[in-house]
Amino acid sequence: MRCGDGVGLPVQTVAKVSQGMPDVVSLIRAGQVQLIINAPRGRCSHFDGMQICQVALAMDVPLLMTLSAAAPAVAGIRVMRAKELRYRSLQAHTARQVRKQNGREF
Repeated sequence: MRCGDGVGLPVQTVAKVSQGMPDVVSLIRAGQVQLIINAPRGRCSHFDGMQICQVALAMDVPLLMTLSAAAPAVAGIRVMRAKELRYRSLQAHTARQVRKQNGREF
């Protein structure tokens, strides 16, 4: 399953460690991976998963290990691509929430 498909995210399925080169670990080491969604299954999944996790941590690549974690991450990426990210301090956010609760939103 390619969970980025259909939501506008570029997705590439790559070979497992045990399936030959170029495999996922070599692509991570080469800096060609920005996000890993690894939902392990199959007889080599434990070995592959350990190597993927180690290299992802070493290369500072985000790693999601379940599809239930991947779905909101993909949705969040999609929203961030659709509109400009806005930010404000926690104090400003709290003050705005208090004004809303008191009926003085402006």
